[in-house]
Amino acid sequence: MAEAKAHRTIEAEEFVLKDSKGRRRAALGTERDEPFLALLDQAGKPRASLLIHESDPYVLLYDRSGRPRLRIFVRGEDQEINFYDGDGYPGTALAVGKEGATLYLNHPKGRRSIFLEAEGDRASLQFNRCIGGKYAHFTVSETGSVLTLYSTTGGPRLELSTHGQKPVLAFLNKKGKRTMTLTVIGNRPILRVNGKQGLRNISLSDLAIAR
Repeated sequence: MAEAKAHRTIEAEEFVLKDSKGRRRAALGTERDEPFLALLDQAGKPRASLLIHESDPYVLLYDRSGRPRLRIFVRGEDQEINFYDGDGYPGTALAVGKEGATLYLNHPKGRRSIFLEAEGDRASLQFNRCIGGKYAHFTVSETGSVLTLYSTTGGPRLELSTHGQKPVLAFLNKKGKRTMTLTVIGNRPILRVNGKQGLRNISLSDLAIAR
């Protein structure tokens, strides 16, 4: 009867794998009480790593200079993929969570330029300025669509929306308050002006007939 092999356990804080020339090519260990697996190139620079950070898994891929270029991680019920440029700034990111998904496209230096988001029955597209602030924001949902344009100072100045069969074009002042609105009620175009004397409704079709 064959003798059963004894179960053996090897314990260590770090395992290092070397090639035939004695160069470090892989390491399995812990850092700050978190486990990691790192794969190194011939120059000893990291090219790929798998680690756990605060109970969440991360995968990182590096370029030949050792700079991170791709990161994939799972945090709770959310997953995210980040692409980095040559300077280490995030260029593109895709995030998927329980509520929806978001795609980010960034300016240089990692500033968010464009993001596309889908959440439930709502989808939105936003364009941002390089120095901060919004250019435009477009939202689509089951109840309607809204396009908002912003000034160079970042405040909303114009809104184009549809709710059901009712289109609305609104002009806003610097405080974001509607000063003039063009809409259609029934088959009649109506201009609403909010001035010092209060709200006035002007029927554009009546003006056309008067002419």
